Amino acid sequence: MNLRDIVVPWEEAGVAEIPAYQGILSALPLLPHSPAVNRRFEPCLETVIFWGVPFEVPLMIDQFDRLRGMFCDAGALDTILIPVQMKKNRPGVLLQALVHPDDVDDCLQIIFRETTTIGVRSYPVTKHMLKRSFVDVMTEFGALRIKLSWLGEKVINASPEYEDCRAIAVRYGLPLKKVMNLALHAYFQTGES
Repeated sequence: MNLRDIVVPWEEAGVAEIPAYQGILSALPLLPHSPAVNRRFEPCLETVIFWGVPFEVPLMIDQFDRLRGMFCDAGALDTILIPVQMKKNRPGVLLQALVHPDDVDDCLQIIFRETTTIGVRSYPVTKHMLKRSFVDVMTEFGALRIKLSWLGEKVINASPEYEDCRAIAVRYGLPLKKVMNLALHAYFQTGES
């Protein structure tokens, strides 16, 4: 097998249709495409942020919570924070944000304005997604949404919608896990699984 058998130019992969990637000729691993799975190309922004000294940890946690909220408001599709060891054994946090091409500049502004970083890596990633749908189930506390993930014509995951369950848990003073279990139980009782 040679390299031409396993890579394909971005234009052939459909990335050239995204304005942020026009003119880029690179290589992308050619993965078998299944009509059961959706595929999208999104930019990923990545930077390492100095964690600071131990007494700053609570402050950093609050800052990261605020940062995640700002990314969400700016249209980020997903953000993750991973503890890392930086050079000279300094503690740091790897911030990764998956964003829509139209939101890259807004998210970069947030990173540079709100963190101590002086550089951000960006690279395209391929996101493979299952088809999703929602169904409502009735519980003793009211209706809750269940997110279904489909592989082809088969439901392979059923997950209670977090915000719905959180609202019920807060309203009735219940543990969140109990509300989530009630929602799943109600879904499986419908016989749709």
